[in-house]
Amino acid sequence: MKNLKEFDIYRCPVSHCIGWVDLIDDDNSSFFGCGECGSIWYEEKNFQKEITQIISLYEYRTKCYEEIGEKWLPALFENEDKNYEILVESEPFDKSKSFIRG
Repeated sequence: MKNLKEFDIYRCPVSHCIGWVDLIDDDNSSFFGCGECGSIWYEEKNFQKEITQIISLYEYRTKCYEEIGEKWLPALFENEDKNYEILVESEPFDKSKSFIRG
C-alpha cells in the first residue's frame, strides 16, 4: 500500500509558477500535471529531478517538499514561507518552450 502522502498535491517546481501539481492517472495514461502553467511530467524521475533543481536555486522552495528516502513528497502547506507566492512570482519566467518536461 502506498503512503497516503503520495496522493497529496505538490507545489509546481517550475520557476515563476505558483501552481499545484497532481498525479493524473486514468485508464490511458499517467502523468504529473500543473494546472497553472500546464507543465506535464510523464516520468516521475524527471519530476523529482526538477524539484531538486528548483530547491537548489531557491531556499524558500525547500519548505514545500519533504524528502522521504530518495523521493520528494509534498510538505504540509503550513510549512510554506508566508510570502511564498510573492517570492515565486519574483523568480524569472521559465524559458522552456514545451509544456512536456519529461
